[in-house]
Amino acid sequence: MSIKKLVVAGSIAIALGVMLFAGCAKPPTAKVTTLTEEFNKLQAAGAQVFARDQYDQVNAQMASLQSLMDQKKYKEATALCDTITTAIEALKSAVDTQGAEIAKTEVASATEEIAKMKTLVTDNAKALGAEDGKKLQDQIAALESQAGALQGEIDNKNFMNAFNTAKSIKDQIAAATQQVTTKLEEAKAKKGAKPAAKPAKK
Repeated sequence: MSIKKLVVAGSIAIALGVMLFAGCAKPPTAKVTTLTEEFNKLQAAGAQVFARDQYDQVNAQMASLQSLMDQKKYKEATALCDTITTAIEALKSAVDTQGAEIAKTEVASATEEIAKMKTLVTDNAKALGAEDGKKLQDQIAALESQAGALQGEIDNKNFMNAFNTAKSIKDQIAAATQQVTTKLEEAKAKKGAKPAAKPAKK
């Protein structure tokens, strides 16, 4: 056999070997499933809120991984799985650190808003009246109790729940403050209105 034919035969053999190797690569199904579950857990834990940059990076990598799986590029997918595993560990760490800080800040803010509302109601108890004043005091007491339990949520690493609950408390306080302000303005306007002049006697 000529050298030229040997080279051609060798090239064909190499090409076939590469094709066979690629064909034998197994899909990293278990790894992909595990990574997907871990990523979903981190989403539920608020990764997109507490560690946005790291979350966006992993989200893009997961999309690339799915694309490789769809194209049956299993060797590349397996390599990417290892990269994503490292990225997800970094994301977990960021959520634990930044999630705790952000949740604590939001809870502290909610507690401050409750204190302001409490002062507003106390200082204007007479203008609000006994019935409305009692309703507001009960609402404040309930929100204080709710906010007080949030530190336990943070200690248990339920950062997203603590964060969302604190935001809900602030929304409720804002609505109640608006109601109080409106009522006080109405009371002030009523008090400032002069009685109609009596008609002169003939």
